[in-house]
Amino acid sequence: MMQKPDNLRSLAIAHALAERGARTSVIELLAGITQGHARAVIRNVTGDDPRSGLLPVCSSTLISSRRRHSEASVAAGILDLFRAHNKNGLSADGIILTYDTYSMLNSTFHGSLKPLSITELFVLARDLRLGSTELRRCQVCLSKWLYCSDATTYCECPHCLLLTDATCPSCQGLKSTRARLCSECRSQEGR
Repeated sequence: MMQKPDNLRSLAIAHALAERGARTSVIELLAGITQGHARAVIRNVTGDDPRSGLLPVCSSTLISSRRRHSEASVAAGILDLFRAHNKNGLSADGIILTYDTYSMLNSTFHGSLKPLSITELFVLARDLRLGSTELRRCQVCLSKWLYCSDATTYCECPHCLLLTDATCPSCQGLKSTRARLCSECRSQEGR
């Protein structure tokens, strides 16, 4: 027979994580409950069986594009702000608060971009704690950006790179990311 979780706090954390779509192993680690209880909580919250499969191996797998790198950098900055990771471990409350804040910001500014999941935020917090991923400050724009020691690409500030992609080479004004020149320079080029 399985033991019941020690306190209501663990169940509350597990419930909050399950509501946000966390995987079984994340709930198990952050709430301090058994895998069986984590699965039961997910079933109670979602009405479905928990998803199977491995967690992302490391943070570098989360940054598949400049835009995704920028998103992960913003999420890592929020994790750092809420102290969701430290030498003593990972804070379930900090990760939940980070996820809620990040989701709110993401829906406000990037409605079409798929946001990081709470499980991906957990992997990011874990890697920041272990030191395989770190936040660096850009010397140009002064924002924090995510550096992954095992990444072979994206070793520069993603915010500056995205802005460079959106800057017209002719007048340095903003352009749509797919256009070669801004609308004003295109109209002058056609004359």
